[in-house]
Amino acid sequence: MLRLARSVAQTGGVKVPGSPDPNEHVRASERDLRSYARTTLRRLGWGAGLLLVAVGTILVVTFQGAPAGVGALLCFGVVLIPVGLILAALQLIDWVARRARGD
Repeated sequence: MLRLARSVAQTGGVKVPGSPDPNEHVRASERDLRSYARTTLRRLGWGAGLLLVAVGTILVVTFQGAPAGVGALLCFGVVLIPVGLILAALQLIDWVARRARGD
């Protein structure tokens, strides 16, 4: 009984053979924190951009009318061209740096 109490205290619970580990997802993210941070920042960026376009277009349509809303969407689309080019250039620089390091 004492051995079981020690194992529970050390592991934080009783491990039943064949059962999935409830903390497995935590351990996987702890191993690769850079990947987790990169994914989180990418999701935040997409969410912020989508929120900007949606709220901005709704406000323009509300105060200026539907034709101005179409113009706002067109402007948001035109803004995405240089943003996309910059992101593509940064990805290319990252790829070249990783190949030079041997990653």
